[in-house]
Amino acid sequence: MGDIYYVWSFDNREEIDRGWVIRANTIEELAGKISADPDNGGMMSPAALRATMNRYHEHCQTGEDVDFGKPKEWLQSIQDPPYYAVKLWPEGPNTQGGPKRNTGGQSLRVDNTPIPRLYAAGELGSVWGMLYQRGGNIAECIAFGRIAGMNAAAEKKGNN
Repeated sequence: MGDIYYVWSFDNREEIDRGWVIRANTIEELAGKISADPDNGGMMSPAALRATMNRYHEHCQTGEDVDFGKPKEWLQSIQDPPYYAVKLWPEGPNTQGGPKRNTGGQSLRVDNTPIPRLYAAGELGSVWGMLYQRGGNIAECIAFGRIAGMNAAAEKKGNN
């Protein structure tokens, strides 16, 4: 299938240049850059981001995250620039990996031959492999649930 995965740069420079990672020298500048993003709709207030950072720093100083319960050893102050942000979109839960399967919903061995009478559906052994197809999970679950179910039901007792 070839190289289908993106190889992230060691220092994030390529991703910053592509605009995937937003970089700024102050918290207020970062908020402005986030707000300027048309996907964000101008929803990041510099004052709100500064207040959030100040509250987080208080948690770091006291060693207790009263907002989210983050363990003390995970609390690390973010004082020195540069500051970074990345876009995140709400998505449904997803898993990757698992056994491969063919178009009939049969689970496959490592040599791509079907394992007799073993079918899979949903995200277990997704047809997308290790890629995340963004929003196609439910459709895959429905389609392969039907395909695998019909093929499994058609199996005759004693078939290999």
